[in-house]
Amino acid sequence: MKDDINSRENIVQLIRDYPDNEFKEVIQDIGFNCEMCTKCCTASFNDHILLLEDDVERIKDIDPTVLYPAPGFEFCDQYGKLYSCGYTIKTKNDSDKTCIFLQNGLCTIYSKRPLICRVYPYMLFPVIKKKGNVDWNMISGLNEHGYYHNHIDDETCNSIIHQTKEYEIRFQEHMIMFMRTILTHFQTNGLKHIPAMQAQKIREYNKGQPIDILVYHKGKFETFSEQK
Repeated sequence: MKDDINSRENIVQLIRDYPDNEFKEVIQDIGFNCEMCTKCCTASFNDHILLLEDDVERIKDIDPTVLYPAPGFEFCDQYGKLYSCGYTIKTKNDSDKTCIFLQNGLCTIYSKRPLICRVYPYMLFPVIKKKGNVDWNMISGLNEHGYYHNHIDDETCNSIIHQTKEYEIRFQEHMIMFMRTILTHFQTNGLKHIPAMQAQKIREYNKGQPIDILVYHKGKFETFSEQK
C-alpha cells in the first residue's frame, strides 16, 4: 500500500509538471466537440465516476439517496465489512445503466454536475512504460463518440487544461488520503484485509444481499448499509 501511495504522489508531480502548451496542442489538434450522444452518462460505456468530496456535498444537497459506494471495494476486514474509496451516483435499471440525473437526453443537474463530468472526455494520466519512459492518456473514448477537428479557441483550451489538471490531481490526492486513512484505521483497530472474504462479500452484494460497507469521505469512513 505504501508503494501505491508513493506511486500516486509521483503521478501528482508528473501532472503538475506536464507542460500546458503540449496539452494545448493535443486538445486543439483533436478538436473534440460533444454530439450529445449521452454515452458518457452511462456505466455500460464509461463504468462509474468517483465523486470528489465537494461533488458529494453538492449531490447531497440535491438528493442524498442517489449516492452509492463506488464499486470495486478495495478492502474487506475479517468481520466482513467492505471498504469503498468514495461515492458514485446511482444509475437507472436500464440496459445502459444510465445516470439517474439524465432525463430525455439532458442532465438535470448540469450547472452542478461533478467536476469529472465537466472535463470529460479530457484526461491527463501518465502511463509508465519500460525503462521509466512515460506516455500519456489524454482523451477518453477517442473516436467512439463526439465530433472531431473543430476549432477550440485559446480561452476554452486553457479552461480545459486547468480543470483537467485540477480533477486528475484531486483524484490522486483523494486516493492517497483514502489509503493513508485505511492504513491507520486497520492498524488502530487490529483489522486485517481478507481477500477471500472480500470476494465472497462482493458476490453477496452483487446478488442483492445487504452488506455493511464503509465509504471514505472527508478523512473518515461512513457506514452505508442498504440492499443493492
